[in-house]
Amino acid sequence: MGNGSASARAVTPIPRKRKRQAEPWPLPITTAGGGRRAAGELSRAIPLYEATLANSERVLGSDHPNTLISRNNLAGAIGRLVI
Repeated sequence: MGNGSASARAVTPIPRKRKRQAEPWPLPITTAGGGRRAAGELSRAIPLYEATLANSERVLGSDHPNTLISRNNLAGAIGRLVI
């Protein structure tokens, strides 16, 4: 212990996991569409939902869960407009 060999030992750094970056998600557009829908302004909400769906398909892919949520939101708004 007292011979100074401890300072000569190589220190192996511990690998750290990188934080996973959040996936891009057009939340502001989705939120704006939801606000318009809640206010009864479906004709103004539908274009926002359409833009959200287009962006989600382009960025995340057509089978991604968030894209499917966007598709469902659009269908719900269209369904309420038709009824």
